Amino acid sequence: MTEDQVLALISTALAAAKSEIMSEVTRSNQGLAASLSKEIKKLHTPQPAVEEDEATNSSGEGKLTLKALQQQIADLTTQLEAKDKKAFEAEKTSAIASLIAASGTQQKSTLQKLFALQYGDSIKKEGDSWFFEKDGTAQTLDAVFKSYLESEEGSIFLPPSTVDGSGSKETKAVVPPTTQASGDSISNALVPLSQLVMSGQL
Repeated sequence: MTEDQVLALISTALAAAKSEIMSEVTRSNQGLAASLSKEIKKLHTPQPAVEEDEATNSSGEGKLTLKALQQQIADLTTQLEAKDKKAFEAEKTSAIASLIAASGTQQKSTLQKLFALQYGDSIKKEGDSWFFEKDGTAQTLDAVFKSYLESEEGSIFLPPSTVDGSGSKETKAVVPPTTQASGDSISNALVPLSQLVMSGQL
């Protein structure tokens, strides 16, 4: 229904209402008739302004047309959706950061970027709980993060183990064997020495 049709319908309704009211007024006292007449005039007062606005709109100025109003509503809806998305992304980033902060991992900033890049698009929120959903399967965010740290890529962010080092097997320091001279070797060393003493060379 166009604006002209709406205005015509309103004018018809007002005219019918006026006619009915005036019929009732004629059966009441003159004071009430005068009062109602004034009220009816007030109802009709905005009418010239509406007609004037229609004339102004026809020249491209004045109040917004219906199409422009619809565009405004669409723009506002888009802005609200963008605002909601931005707020969700901020919450998601905070949830991942909190998880990483409590994990005891290294290079947390890099870890957060890689984890968000790989899993971020599939991270959802329901109530106060965050979870990862892909191919119809859902896991808690904590479970997915732990699984990532167990992967080859994620394990590089784990601190070196005090037992195994950075993932290598435990190695023990090699202690060279202590050589102790046997009694025979000592005796053999003393024989040439005694010969030198007897010959007067010492």
